[in-house]
Amino acid sequence: MNPFHGRHFQGEIILYAVRWYWHNPTDLSSWHIDETYVKVNGRWSYLYRAAEQHGYTIDFYLSSRRSAKSAYCFLGKILNNMKQWQIPRVIKTDKAPTYGGALLRLKQEGKCSPNLEHRQGGSVIESINSDSDSLSLRQNVKHVVPIDVL
Repeated sequence: MNPFHGRHFQGEIILYAVRWYWHNPTDLSSWHIDETYVKVNGRWSYLYRAAEQHGYTIDFYLSSRRSAKSAYCFLGKILNNMKQWQIPRVIKTDKAPTYGGALLRLKQEGKCSPNLEHRQGGSVIESINSDSDSLSLRQNVKHVVPIDVL
């Protein structure tokens, strides 16, 4: 039961609460980032995908290579499209060394917070892998217009 159901508050109190929640967001969650190898129009490509802690896809990126440059482009694309309060405190990836270099470069360029924590490991990425197994990636990706990346 919600104790605030049916209650009315003064406009000033509501604005104060909205401002407080705007400056103190409660859901600075973690992102899970992974890549998978998919076939698009007869060509094999890497599909980078970022998901939030509840499994909803934040963004994806299709690349012909699995390199630090691809990881940098993908992470830079995500961070540029997010508002400051939407960027998480933790990014979880698999053990690919490309993400560490890309995040270090983004921190040095000032495109992300220096306090952003990067966690690598197999166990932290299991949730996104199990989610991507249940997706029919072939159906979702076959309609993407092929572009030359890198």
